[in-house]
Amino acid sequence: MAKKVAATKENVQEEKTIAVSPEVEELKKQLEDLKVVNEELKKVIEEWKEKYEELDASPVPDFEPDPYLVVIPYKASEAQGNELILAIRGWMKHFKEKFRIVVVGDVEEVDLPEVSGECLEIVILPHECQTDNPPLDVVAKLLAVIGEFPEVENLIVTNDDIYPVNDFGVIEVMMLKADGFLTDKKRCGELYKVNREKTLKVLRDAGLPDYDYGSHLPMFYEVEALIKVIETYNLNREAMLLSSLYFNTVYPSFVPFRLNMETDNLKVIVGRKNANLKLLREYIPRKIFVNNSVIGWSEEMEKVIEEFV
Repeated sequence: MAKKVAATKENVQEEKTIAVSPEVEELKKQLEDLKVVNEELKKVIEEWKEKYEELDASPVPDFEPDPYLVVIPYKASEAQGNELILAIRGWMKHFKEKFRIVVVGDVEEVDLPEVSGECLEIVILPHECQTDNPPLDVVAKLLAVIGEFPEVENLIVTNDDIYPVNDFGVIEVMMLKADGFLTDKKRCGELYKVNREKTLKVLRDAGLPDYDYGSHLPMFYEVEALIKVIETYNLNREAMLLSSLYFNTVYPSFVPFRLNMETDNLKVIVGRKNANLKLLREYIPRKIFVNNSVIGWSEEMEKVIEEFV
């Protein structure tokens, strides 16, 4: 037993020797430091907990996005009937976003409808047309709107002969949609043909795609990018197709949705004289927009549109 006790004492003496070694002292010091840090962290956690409880108890403000600006370039001499009124009524009934309407042009003897739906106001911005070339007139009017509303970041640009007939949101407007390519053979006037050829050449020289974005549907423009495109191609002096230049330039790697009246849900166009209005009625329940060409307009067509706006 004596030997066993002696051995135990030796072990104790050895443990005491280890306990006072520099390594152990350093570990003890680190442990003390960790305790201090831990106490500080506890204080920080308590402070943040109190702040969180205060924030959690405070009311969360409602986020209200800025209303969209829907722009309708207007030229009285080209009006055939009540297109503008029907278009505005269609937007107020079917566009399910907060928005304002700006009609820019020579709006005079037009009895505008009262504001309703998500529409906050209708603004008339007088602007006198200075050219017979439509793209130049549209660019001038859009620049006038941008000058009048410098705080606006985006524009939705539509026409007075584009009529919303079913509900839609901004997504349908923002979606890139093309009516084939600028190289497709389509019936058109000589002035449009000249503008198209100039547009096509500019796009080819720049190595850009040549989708035909002149879809005769509402278009969503970012103001900063729009101004840059206008300045780059000198579009306030050179008449070219604004939508095709803009979307091919700003979104060169995007593949747009290809319009097909038989299958898409976006539009039906009344493009012929004495159009089949019975067929138009059949299309409307599955389309968001109806539009018409100059020769496609008629009082009978307007009466059909009136039923849906």
